[in-house]
Amino acid sequence: MMKVLCSLLAAFLIAGMISGCGGELEETYTRASLREANFEGIPSPGFKFSFESPEMIVAENDLAIAREDNLLEFFTGRGLAEEVKGLTGNYIVGATKKFNPMVHYQVDFIVQGQDTMFLEPAGTGILPKVTKEGFDKSVFEDITLEGLNYSTRTTSEIIDTKFKVPQATISYEEVRYDGEPEMAYLLNLENVSFIIEEPGDHAELMLKAYINEGFYFKGGVEFGSRPSASTRNYRRANDIGGKVTLHYVEFGGKTIPLQ
Repeated sequence: MMKVLCSLLAAFLIAGMISGCGGELEETYTRASLREANFEGIPSPGFKFSFESPEMIVAENDLAIAREDNLLEFFTGRGLAEEVKGLTGNYIVGATKKFNPMVHYQVDFIVQGQDTMFLEPAGTGILPKVTKEGFDKSVFEDITLEGLNYSTRTTSEIIDTKFKVPQATISYEEVRYDGEPEMAYLLNLENVSFIIEEPGDHAELMLKAYINEGFYFKGGVEFGSRPSASTRNYRRANDIGGKVTLHYVEFGGKTIPLQ
């Protein structure tokens, strides 16, 4: 009872803060943690919650990922990345919980000090699709990754193969695979690294989250064909076996398709 009372008081305080800043807010936002908003059934009219200084681990364009302990959740809002990148100290995020295409939080406003920033909803298609079922085992194969290295001999059996990667690190560094220097994401296995080929917006957000949090990558990839543009000496010197395409990742308890 005391928790609900405190949440309601916090909700009215949020409304008062925004009114004092010259904003207009008809709804109340129930103060909660991400875990409470997700799992504890705290009553909130219109599924509107306020979060105190949520830790945004990565943000790109209209999408951000917040972390609370081992819980990761998506936040959306028009120009959200620009608004959160300068946040420091204490701030409040008011958001509406949405359920399609996955559970996420649409940011309505951000309060820091005397400033209130109101955000418009992001456009459709901003969130990656999420499936609870995972991927068919006959499509993404279990293969022995320890035997792979830079040599085309070891990668000959995975040409045009989709396979699962249970654990790998991600890095972002300069490569000269095609002769010219460029920055690329690398999927680093025990004895070899693969360049991740042309990751889209959703894939890049996930890869940045892996790097920022120091998480191991887990997901499904596809090896296309034998390296042709890169020299054997370069691949041997840098332990690079070729390029792969990302198809899905497992992140924060969610399976997220990227193709």
